[in-house]
Amino acid sequence: MKYKEIIEKETISGVAEEKTPYYLEGSQDNEIHINNEHDKIFRKMLGVKSEAAKFINKTLNLSGQDVIKEEQLEKYTNRFITTNLYDKESDVIYKIKGRNIFILIEHQTQIDYKMPIRMLEYSLGIIKSAIEYKKTTDRTYTIPSVIPIVLYTGKTKWKANLSISENQEMLNGKSELKCSKYNLVDVNNFAEEELIKEKTYISKIMLIEKHKNTEELIKYLKSIVKEVIEHKKDYNQQAEEVFVIMIKRILMKKIGSERANKIIEKLKGVDEGMLTSLATIEEENKMIFSNGRREGKREGKIEEKIEIAKKLLKKKFTVEEIAEITGLNKKYIK
Repeated sequence: MKYKEIIEKETISGVAEEKTPYYLEGSQDNEIHINNEHDKIFRKMLGVKSEAAKFINKTLNLSGQDVIKEEQLEKYTNRFITTNLYDKESDVIYKIKGRNIFILIEHQTQIDYKMPIRMLEYSLGIIKSAIEYKKTTDRTYTIPSVIPIVLYTGKTKWKANLSISENQEMLNGKSELKCSKYNLVDVNNFAEEELIKEKTYISKIMLIEKHKNTEELIKYLKSIVKEVIEHKKDYNQQAEEVFVIMIKRILMKKIGSERANKIIEKLKGVDEGMLTSLATIEEENKMIFSNGRREGKREGKIEEKIEIAKKLLKKKFTVEEIAEITGLNKKYIK
């Protein structure tokens, strides 16, 4: 009885099926770094059940009768308080209908060497809040299980351990605690073509995360749009809406609000219009910067350079002087 009281105090807010539309909140735990735009996009996309089902099946290598169908997934709230009383928020939690099995998906943009501990904490928090303690007196009662997945979209390969036991203090060569590993999906392990051909928008976002500059971003986007147009029936409409929102946000950051707004107004979906807009950006980028000169660290500062050029023109600076100061193409300045 005393043990039950402790558990109830530790798990302040449990995992329960959502009664309201799925929404995302930012974490107050600065150590976890999940309140950013990248995470929100991935969480919103994984909130689309068809995308989540495909992602889970591929990650867990499920096939045939073992495949998890979209209608088998139930969304669950994902905020709970662990024993150290820090408010933790994992990215996405699904429960398989009719079964005490939870699937936890955590998105990372940076390597976190504490990940084995974090995933163990999250998993234990879910188990504690889902377990029916009255039934634990029955030997046949099955305790809830959690399948943890880490989706990593950083620039370098994941180096953190997959379980606590890989880096534990040992006694006579034996680990003191055996813990299951989390499943890792590392974007760096996928070829560009594989991510393009995979019939999910999650894979498309993973590919976009790999881009190094605006030139490469536009190349990826054009390939993605061509793929989706060709196989439109294989892609979920709700997921497409999330994808278009993401593209709009990326364009705002990459090419500046002034240029982006003109293009964004035309973006209604993943269609020929988007392809035309991307081609326009591609040509404009070639014109803006000097011959063969790459943007590099100037990405996101194009609009600022254009504003500087406008001011210099008003002050009667020559085209040659402005080109030297800003790095903009002389033809574009004219």
